[in-house]
Amino acid sequence: MIIQKGIIGRDFDMIDFDKITNAEVNVGLFDKIFSKSSGSIIISTAGAFKVNRYGSRIAAPYALNNITNPYEVFKFFKKITFDVKTDMQYPNQYRPEINPGYNTRLKAK
Repeated sequence: MIIQKGIIGRDFDMIDFDKITNAEVNVGLFDKIFSKSSGSIIISTAGAFKVNRYGSRIAAPYALNNITNPYEVFKFFKKITFDVKTDMQYPNQYRPEINPGYNTRLKAK
């Protein structure tokens, strides 16, 4: 996933789907009143920290704001994250013919 940010200059952050540790949806009052179908998605990754002015490291999750249909986008992130992690643990050539423990639809190219 590539996140583009910045007003004057453009900055890009890249997040591998297997590095996503947590994701949550936030639909606030402003979203409900003014744009009925938007919200924010907060994505946490392993090692996403910033240093504050005291030299302490604090968590710095990524925020995707004003996302249309945030619950659908959230489901997409969760599904792709699960599929990628499962594919890394159980590559196609090692998957047994029958295993009810997982069922991904990720297609290797």
